[in-house]
Amino acid sequence: FGQFRAAGSVQRWMVECEYHVHVDFRKCYGNVRCADVRRILDRHVRSPAIRGMAAAIMASYPGGHLMIGSYFSMRMAMLVLSYGYHHVEGLGKARRGKRRALVAHQCWYVDDAWLFGDDKRDLKCAVRSLEGYMRGEFGLELKPWKVCRCSCEPADVAGVVVRPTRVTVRDKTFLRARRSLMRCRRKPRDVHLARRALSYDGWLKNTDCQGFRARQGVPATVRSAKRVVSRDDRGRHMVGESISADEPARAEVAQHGPVAHVWLRRDIGQDTADRGPDGTPETFWRCEELCFSVAGAPTVEEVEASFDALWAAHEHDGMTDAERI
Repeated sequence: FGQFRAAGSVQRWMVECEYHVHVDFRKCYGNVRCADVRRILDRHVRSPAIRGMAAAIMASYPGGHLMIGSYFSMRMAMLVLSYGYHHVEGLGKARRGKRRALVAHQCWYVDDAWLFGDDKRDLKCAVRSLEGYMRGEFGLELKPWKVCRCSCEPADVAGVVVRPTRVTVRDKTFLRARRSLMRCRRKPRDVHLARRALSYDGWLKNTDCQGFRARQGVPATVRSAKRVVSRDDRGRHMVGESISADEPARAEVAQHGPVAHVWLRRDIGQDTADRGPDGTPETFWRCEELCFSVAGAPTVEEVEASFDALWAAHEHDGMTDAERI
């Protein structure tokens, strides 16, 4: 949730300032030299054991540069980039006998930085100074950048699109989130789709997409997905009543890697809901349903052949009435 916390500060600064610029370091991990990291650690870390351990880890990296994908590399890269933060913090100019900072606010997230100010020329000077400092001290290069007006162009904070009046997500992320939620609604018992829907809903829940969530019934889909994921994580089983518009199968098997999710249904019957004197009666299917997970890859035929034995074996698995659905 780091990008969402950063988005709140960025939005506040976009209201306060006229301009912003986004800078990104080119291949940051692969260009951070281990020698520079050791030099910084020697300056700030007193314990020889810790310095030796860090040197031993970096000795295993090929090419004398940090390796992407390592937690240690991420922290060491952020340590190197912190020098850029302090360099920008110290930039200023004298105006009418008083010192004035070139950058009013700055936000750093991994290898990205956003600088804010009211003077476009000052921001350009600050970025050029940062670029020269990081190139000379650590051999890091910036990608192409430009100064943007806060009222016209949004700031993209690690996938969160920030404007002075609202915070949204990238278009592609929004489309993927909507697609995953619709798929989860069509297949509500698929554990993989449930986990994917919950993950994408985090983007919608923490941005200004509450209207979309309410119109599309996302909270109900998320609650259903949470129950499916919770059941799968706990390895618990359930017996309950199931209602569907189509006639359900007596046995159903969904394979997820080495584990199979099995649904057994009995007392399948058709029922009618009365909609009152002015409404059209609605027909639906009702049954008693049992869900459990087993290791292996059983077929539907094997499950139906052992239907009664499987139902008796998993009917009383220790779930309380409050946990049953």
